Amino acid sequence: MFELLYDLANQMNCNLFNEGDKKSFPINVTVEDGNYHVYAAIPGVNKEDIKIDFENSLLTIKTECKKEEKEENTKKYLVKERSECAYERSIRFEDFDEESISAKYENGILEVILCPKKPEVKEKKKIVIE
Repeated sequence: MFELLYDLANQMNCNLFNEGDKKSFPINVTVEDGNYHVYAAIPGVNKEDIKIDFENSLLTIKTECKKEEKEENTKKYLVKERSECAYERSIRFEDFDEESISAKYENGILEVILCPKKPEVKEKKKIVIE
């Protein structure tokens, strides 16, 4: 019976066990001690395959899943969700110090910390009366 479902799914070019090819990953954003903490669930990815950029107030997290190097053509999959793919997630943050952004990756969870810009302290200006 599973072989019939598998063949039918292949003919229709769809995946019975997934809602489609998701190109994103789940995140949580919290505020702790005045800083924003972005937690992204990216399990099964090497730290070296994660890229983080901050440009024009936009935080972008990208990652790529590498395709398995050798795959036997004799295998008949019932479910095949692991493949070469790219995931990306962007979030806009205003008034943050790009130099103070930090990140760590542990147990499949990426944490990015954004510190707000410190207000510029301008010197007192004396106005001369003409």
